[in-house]
Amino acid sequence: MKRSKRNAVVSLILWIALVVLLAQAFGKNRAVSIQSAEEGMTVSTSSGFTISVIWKEIAAAEVKESLSLGTLVDGTDTENEKSGLWYSEEYGEYELAANAKVNCFIVCTKKDGQVLIFNYESASSTRELYEALIKAIQ
Repeated sequence: MKRSKRNAVVSLILWIALVVLLAQAFGKNRAVSIQSAEEGMTVSTSSGFTISVIWKEIAAAEVKESLSLGTLVDGTDTENEKSGLWYSEEYGEYELAANAKVNCFIVCTKKDGQVLIFNYESASSTRELYEALIKAIQ
């Protein structure tokens, strides 16, 4: 990897880590946690469900301020967390890892068509995470 690209990736990882640390320090709801790495990130829920977001596998990403989640197929649907395999008319079957109290979501479509939907501790931290994700997949 070229030095400038590597420096950009390291900076991005540090930026994501800072967002995560700030959200964990000041966030009240800890239904979702994020681990970042050079090749992607892992979104985990308090129930143990995880979504792996590999930068080179993402074809498109968008942030949605509200979303009809649809129906739980297999997973968790509680007051604090919504995770697992879900179905909606808009996305078909998709993987979800969400803080139930935050109505802002990142929707990633992988190159193979699989949809991953997740959020973070607040709407603002979800939007910040989205901005970092966009930089990582470009």
